[in-house]
Amino acid sequence: MIKLDVKFDLPIYDGDLNAEKMDNWIRQIDVYCRVQSIDLDKSKIQLASLRLGGTSLVWWEDKTQADMKRHGKTIFVWCEFVYAIKKQFYPLAYME
Repeated sequence: MIKLDVKFDLPIYDGDLNAEKMDNWIRQIDVYCRVQSIDLDKSKIQLASLRLGGTSLVWWEDKTQADMKRHGKTIFVWCEFVYAIKKQFYPLAYME
């Protein structure tokens, strides 16, 4: 087991419509979770939500509230979180 004794700050994703920036942010969350043995999707989503700022944080808060009203639950699967944030913030021209 690896223990990191270095201070490491995960970047904040602010909702910038930049696919490369978002992909890098998602990769960094994935790598951090793998290194820290964070395996539960719910924990990954909670960590990622702590690293949202600006427009993306407002979107996430609105989405979680709307999902709770409509479905009685929020996204709790990592791949669904990634899909939702990409759907919202990927530039339209970048989507395939």
